[in-house]
Amino acid sequence: MSSKRIKVLEEIAFPQVEEMLRNITLKGRSDWKPYLDASFSLQTIPPDFIRPVGNYVVKRNLRFQYLLREILMTEYGIDTLHMNRDDSVRIAFNTPNAVECLMIPPTVEVSNYDGGLPIMMDGQHRVYGAIVQNIPDISAIIIRNADVSPYYGHPLKNGWSEVKEYTEVPESAAKRDFRLTTLPGHPSIHYKLYRDLEPIGVGRPRTKDEKKLVNKLIKFMEED
Repeated sequence: MSSKRIKVLEEIAFPQVEEMLRNITLKGRSDWKPYLDASFSLQTIPPDFIRPVGNYVVKRNLRFQYLLREILMTEYGIDTLHMNRDDSVRIAFNTPNAVECLMIPPTVEVSNYDGGLPIMMDGQHRVYGAIVQNIPDISAIIIRNADVSPYYGHPLKNGWSEVKEYTEVPESAAKRDFRLTTLPGHPSIHYKLYRDLEPIGVGRPRTKDEKKLVNKLIKFMEED
């Protein structure tokens, strides 16, 4: 095994990240690309400038992001809260069965449906962690002029003060204020407007066994 706990498989410049985001689709709608004609920029902003949609964070995912940031800074000089235009990377954990993921800056969508509020699209655990640690600014990808589909949840009225830490993911009804309401006895439509990042493997592992895998990676990263 390499002396480094994490292996960088690929360094990805901002134009490549932009192209990846342009090609994501709505969940279950491979024909609908909400960011195909959007504009992208990488900006330094206060973390509490962003408005969250989800009203929870999971403690193990917070721990995962804290450890990942520490290791990437120590081993590669990459700060996951201050990623520049050439810092996005595809990484693999140096476990026997390597787990890969893509690390890009936290991603924010400026919502025309909410008076131009900057809404947290991806990276909530990192941004929440920055607020808890009193980190004054972060680097974030800002997406403007998305197509006509609104984001799948309304921004929290009181911002990050409404976000609570949980040991496990809360019941769906308690997660956020969805824009679409599922009628009793009908198939769920909550996530019809969700921007699906799963195909590009962003952030923490996204699998059916996420809990078990994240706990395994936390243990691995905590080892000396």
